[in-house]
Amino acid sequence: MQQVRVNQVFLKFQMQTMIQGQSVYCDDLAIVYHGDGLHLIENLTFDAVVTDPPYGYRMYKHDLPVPIEYWEHLLNERKVKLAIFGYPEELSWTAGQLGKPDEWVTWWPTNLFGRRSQLMRTSQAIAVWGDDLNRKAVREPRSDNPAGKAIAKLRGNETETRTAGDVWRDFSPCSGMRPQNRQKHPNEKPVSLMEKILTLINANNICDPFCGRGSTLIAAKQMGLKSIGIDVDPACCKTAAGRLREVML
Repeated sequence: MQQVRVNQVFLKFQMQTMIQGQSVYCDDLAIVYHGDGLHLIENLTFDAVVTDPPYGYRMYKHDLPVPIEYWEHLLNERKVKLAIFGYPEELSWTAGQLGKPDEWVTWWPTNLFGRRSQLMRTSQAIAVWGDDLNRKAVREPRSDNPAGKAIAKLRGNETETRTAGDVWRDFSPCSGMRPQNRQKHPNEKPVSLMEKILTLINANNICDPFCGRGSTLIAAKQMGLKSIGIDVDPACCKTAAGRLREVML
């Protein structure tokens, strides 16, 4: 009987932690909460949400679908900018409910070609909603083709970089690696990709309610932006905190 009572108290504490959140890391720019991103955002202040949410395929413990009402609340009631990752077919349905995105980008990592991955796709889409998006500031390296650089110089453009198109090829930090060798989250995003999204979305205080290992937070901190990360997995929160501690400004 005593053991049952102890278990009930522990489960109640766990539920309160998920809803209220427990801070596991904090510095001048970033904070990480262990908790449920579906509920914890109500107590937080931010002007943009940038996240790669669970897709609902149940490929890992917390891979549960996010209700459409959650995104509607953020976009229509909280009035924040929004950038969501997803597979094109599901994200197109979400866009149909929320309204046409102001930007649609495809992430297609060049290092996935010919490799096996735990993911169901080798590319993902990013839908972005928001005013005053900073499209021209998102840059990517030009090819080494001398003719292309010469033409850019004649036109008065930068010769080493160009405005990024709508397909971004940043290397995946983990996908395509053999499962027995993978130590990272199976859908972890490269920091360089997140820096592009943060540049595009043009906000100062970012929230990632499904932050995983913290790539969004790392990118924000390197760019001098404030960020809030939330994740239901304590191991991910711990890793995100460790990565943030290593960022040198």
